[in-house]
Amino acid sequence: LLDSRLYLPKSRVEDEARCQRARVPEEARQMRSKCTRALERVDAALTHGVRFGYVVVDGGYGKDPGFLRGLASRSLCFVADVHKDQRIWLNDPEPYVPPASGGRGRRASKRRTEAPGQTVAQWARQQSESAWKRITLRQGEKGRLRAEYLHTRVWVWDGKEEQARCWRLRVRRECGAKSPSHYVLSNADEIDVS
Repeated sequence: LLDSRLYLPKSRVEDEARCQRARVPEEARQMRSKCTRALERVDAALTHGVRFGYVVVDGGYGKDPGFLRGLASRSLCFVADVHKDQRIWLNDPEPYVPPASGGRGRRASKRRTEAPGQTVAQWARQQSESAWKRITLRQGEKGRLRAEYLHTRVWVWDGKEEQARCWRLRVRRECGAKSPSHYVLSNADEIDVS
């Protein structure tokens, strides 16, 4: 364990009397998301010279595009579980702000795309059985542990950024299973899938 910090839910942060009785430090009484706090921990580790190859997170953090962008902007490689409804594009969706329409009304400020996206689960269902690659992960107590994987380059866009991010999608299913068990986004070209 490198770092641990007190996390209080919003209801506790807003209860000033309770915080005072519990002697919660003033700096811990500010509501910040778990993802913001996680980036603070990563920054603290970097400041203290901790070296690591990847930041690996579960779907609770992987679903937050701001968190993944934060890791990427720090030039850190990440491997993040994402939920099956994570939206992806197989080509750059080229987000744009629509031009003003005839000078009437307010100018649009929200970015959009004409490119149809899909979820990671939809993409995985569209793949043929022959697209799945069987990989031996390691020797287990009952023999070799194997899983099947799909891998492709995808673009991820949260509807706010100026440009979509090009990352890697890896989908895992247990051998013989019909549906995937993990969807993973990564900004690293090569990772150890085990």
